[in-house]
Amino acid sequence: MDNFFIAKSIMDHLVQFAGQRGVHADEVFEGTGKGSPEWAYTETVPFEKFAVLYEFVAHKTGDNALGLHIGELYNHAAMGVVGQLIVVSRTVREAITKACEYFNLISNVLRLNLEIKGHQFHLIFEMNTACREVFPVASGHFIISSMVFASLELQFLTGKRYGPLVVSIGREGENKAEYERVFKTRIAYHDDGNYLIFDKKVLDEPVIYADYELLIALENVARKRLMDQESGSSPFTERLKVMIYSMLDPGLPSLEKIAQNLNMSPRSLQRKLQAERTSYLKVLEEVKKNLAIDYLKKDLSVKEVSYLMGYHEPSSFVHAFKKWFGKTPLNFKALL
Repeated sequence: MDNFFIAKSIMDHLVQFAGQRGVHADEVFEGTGKGSPEWAYTETVPFEKFAVLYEFVAHKTGDNALGLHIGELYNHAAMGVVGQLIVVSRTVREAITKACEYFNLISNVLRLNLEIKGHQFHLIFEMNTACREVFPVASGHFIISSMVFASLELQFLTGKRYGPLVVSIGREGENKAEYERVFKTRIAYHDDGNYLIFDKKVLDEPVIYADYELLIALENVARKRLMDQESGSSPFTERLKVMIYSMLDPGLPSLEKIAQNLNMSPRSLQRKLQAERTSYLKVLEEVKKNLAIDYLKKDLSVKEVSYLMGYHEPSSFVHAFKKWFGKTPLNFKALL
């Protein structure tokens, strides 16, 4: 189970949903009710932790359609950069293709595949067998929540009521009427897996929020993160990022302060980073990018975000942000 993960944003969404139902994460993980949870400064969370919390919430609430209800409330922030990529794609086909290509940034326990069959296309959700066997309840709910988000997202992207023709679920569950309410179509139970069937013509529908320049910028970010993930990010660099986040005050800590915290000289820290083909400035830039997006998701002005990130003038922050993402913070925030 050690190699399986879920995006932090998905875990945060589950914690928030659970809290709204009166179930708190600190009942499962010690300390999450006081300050930041242990995963606050990481990009991913072990799937085991996610599954344990999911199954605990399902038990405490008695909601046998928990995944269905969580999926109804998913938003683009929960899907991270992949969700943002989908929104600015030019067509539904491009949006689905990008989602399939970069889904590993959301989780490596679930695969998303597109198959075209005659006048229809199938969106297939395939769960990792080992995860499904160890955590059957959480795995089942996660599949359903992903299917609900995909179904609702097509309508959001096109502004039209393009619901699935058929919803196929691999195992028969309770509350079929509730499933049909959410999916607005009949539910079929088939042994051949979990998938949604749509009319093929939907693939050529334009996305009403398309922005090609932003698509290119976001795909560069997604591609870089996927490459880092596949190559295996350095444990030291990840540890360094966590330390930088923990030392925000409110600006970013200097190399000297970080080195002191690591009980090494600034020169030794620089050499260690050079050996990993990076530098403190590059690590800081990655942290800044993530911070900028996190702050903009909150109800903060550009002036407030620039101050929190250590810029003396908002114009300096705007210039840096445009260099990173090809858009101004205000234009970017409008898409969140």
